[in-house]
Amino acid sequence: MLLINKQLLRLAKHSWGWIIAIVITKLVVMLSFMVIISAISKLIGSFSGEAGFDFSSQIVIAMISSVIGLAGNLILGEVKYRCTANIRIRLRHDIYQKMLDLEMDYLVKMGTSRAVTASIDGIEALEKYFSEYLPDLIYCFIAPFILFFRIYPYSGYAACVLLVLSVTVIPANAVFKKLMALLRKDYWDTFDKLNEYFLESLEGMTTLKLMNRDEDRAETLRTRSFNYYYMIVKTMRVSFYSTLLTQAFIYGGILWSTFIIIGQCAKGAIVLSSAFYALMLAFTFFRPVQDLINTGHTALNGVAAAGNIFSFLDLVPARAPVDGSLPEGDNKDGISLENVVFSYDGERNAIDGVTIKVPKGNTVALVGPSGCGKSTLVNLVMHFNDVSSGRITLEGKDLRSISQEELRKRISLVPQSTYIFSGTVEDNLRIVDAGVSNERMMEVLRDVHLEDLIGKDGLATDVGEGGSKLSGGQKQKIGIARALLSDADYIVFDEATSNVDAASEEDIWNCIHALSNTKTLLIISHRLSTVRNADMIYVMSHGKVAESGDHDKLISLDGIYAQLVREQSVLENYGRRTV
Repeated sequence: MLLINKQLLRLAKHSWGWIIAIVITKLVVMLSFMVIISAISKLIGSFSGEAGFDFSSQIVIAMISSVIGLAGNLILGEVKYRCTANIRIRLRHDIYQKMLDLEMDYLVKMGTSRAVTASIDGIEALEKYFSEYLPDLIYCFIAPFILFFRIYPYSGYAACVLLVLSVTVIPANAVFKKLMALLRKDYWDTFDKLNEYFLESLEGMTTLKLMNRDEDRAETLRTRSFNYYYMIVKTMRVSFYSTLLTQAFIYGGILWSTFIIIGQCAKGAIVLSSAFYALMLAFTFFRPVQDLINTGHTALNGVAAAGNIFSFLDLVPARAPVDGSLPEGDNKDGISLENVVFSYDGERNAIDGVTIKVPKGNTVALVGPSGCGKSTLVNLVMHFNDVSSGRITLEGKDLRSISQEELRKRISLVPQSTYIFSGTVEDNLRIVDAGVSNERMMEVLRDVHLEDLIGKDGLATDVGEGGSKLSGGQKQKIGIARALLSDADYIVFDEATSNVDAASEEDIWNCIHALSNTKTLLIISHRLSTVRNADMIYVMSHGKVAESGDHDKLISLDGIYAQLVREQSVLENYGRRTV
């Protein structure tokens, strides 16, 4: 069973030059070795009294061939590296580009851990397929015939035995390959699940310790690790039996041909130098087949890993890419949701017939109890998800006809928890615009009251891994600074102060109120007192708009909003009394 995969062959189209270069280099090394053996056999012939061999010329030929062989081996290592580097870069670029195309879809359809496994471990296993297995496969179809025609003039019987056995050993090994292919699939599935569980355990370590469940988690992780270990052992056992059968064929063939050649030499059918030359080539006859079988075990890993990679690359985004842009001009329509319906599972509507207007230049707030659909609406407005029915427009144009790049330029989001990258404050701001000036970055940091963060190191202040050196409030302020640097016309705040201290919350709300003078804001907040000055407040309940109006109107209705305000006021007064 030859591991020929059509998808992998298509993937190799940009690397065939390197693959052919590997094959040619291996052939040059083999031919140089044959010349060295030929020179040595002639030297032996001259010592044994055979006429027609010049001692000094054979020494020179052997030395030159040795240098060529050494250079070939050095070049072979470099060419293999170039081949694998080309594959790694191209595949990881394709996977990352697919993640960008899928946006939030990849979290639902595949998950972060599987994407990480595919882009790291999967590619590491797959690169051997291109740099070793494919070249060895081509080499294996060429080298034995070259060796056959070189041995045949001296011992035709031995040459035929070697060729037949070298051709037979590959199908015999295929039986084990089929079993190995099945095991490799289970191996990668087990590895995926272990990797996913381990990654979740690291990310949720604080929660596990708080709930006193870290030991239980560790025990489950130990069990899954042993399952993975048993899968490795099972795979290695089959590999051992495969190797045993292969070696029996190879050494049996070498022993058989050795007896044939020695017998011919003893009978005087061939001279000593010819017998030595034929014997040495017989010992190397199975090297191409051995290389193919050995790399075949590694290639099986790659082919199994390719299943994960291609299943990811074949994912289709929920939204087809478009190139539409917004027309220039001062359009007052802003953001409009018209009878929007959305369902996660196709059965129950998380958003049910919502109509909301966010006129340009206004501040609009979404409030309501937890689970009413506020954050789902944010995902729809940001086009992380597509509506089931109805439509959302930006300045009169349907979101589905606006490119994601254009949409991200126009609408910026400050989420509940801002992700901070390792590095410096400057690194975290330049992801918005690599060309932004230091003066502009300092200006937005002052606007969000982060002067205290940037001390003597300024923009080079280290934020730690994942922002570990920052407080929750400082992280959110950097998120707002990014929104300011993006210079988007619309800014969405999705519970931007839900995870910060009181002092930071006040700073953030002061910044938001200042922004309301120059930007169009859509605010989702649990603190009703902070949105009372919004131009329009929509009250969500069970995925629908239950009430709408400004603060005074909603209070006069004495409905859901008024009840929420009273309840929150009681809680805040109680909190102040207990402090």
